[in-house]
Amino acid sequence: MAAWAAPHWRTKMKNVFFAGALLACTLSAAAIPQPGIHWPEGFTPQQADLFDHSELAVAAPCAAVWQALVAAPDWPAWYPNSENVRLEHGSELASGTAFQWRTFGLEVASQVHEFVPQQRLGWFGRASELEAYHTWLLEPQGQGCLVVTEEVVRGPAAIALRRDRPQAMHEGHTLWLQRLDQEASRRQR
Repeated sequence: MAAWAAPHWRTKMKNVFFAGALLACTLSAAAIPQPGIHWPEGFTPQQADLFDHSELAVAAPCAAVWQALVAAPDWPAWYPNSENVRLEHGSELASGTAFQWRTFGLEVASQVHEFVPQQRLGWFGRASELEAYHTWLLEPQGQGCLVVTEEVVRGPAAIALRRDRPQAMHEGHTLWLQRLDQEASRRQR
């Protein structure tokens, strides 16, 4: 191969790899969605501009995990990707609860859509140039709990995040799960 062609070939291969990584990030989990997730109309992984599936087996029981999740105003104390969580009514998430918060650098208006105590929690979120559905599924595993979180995001801001920071949502959810594990264990004591 000519010396001048090598850099062009590397750039082309890097672009192919990057495009493949984007596709894997956004579609791999969508190809085999978690069967226990209930997606609202228009918000399935196949309709997403950005999708993430993350899960973690935690040592704490699902009841402790649930307590940490529904205490949304407390999230910023243990999950650094959340700020200024304000519930419209009450002090915990419940069916239909509207709340505002800051995450991924965006002001998000959210509303709980699915609420099955100690099993399922899902909410819609709207921010500038995006709409999302974030869901949590808790499944008992012995003395612990398998925590599955998936999120569908649509709109220009989702496309930009996928392009500019393709792993950002997965990294944020992984951190959220790790910190949720710690918080649920703390609440269990």
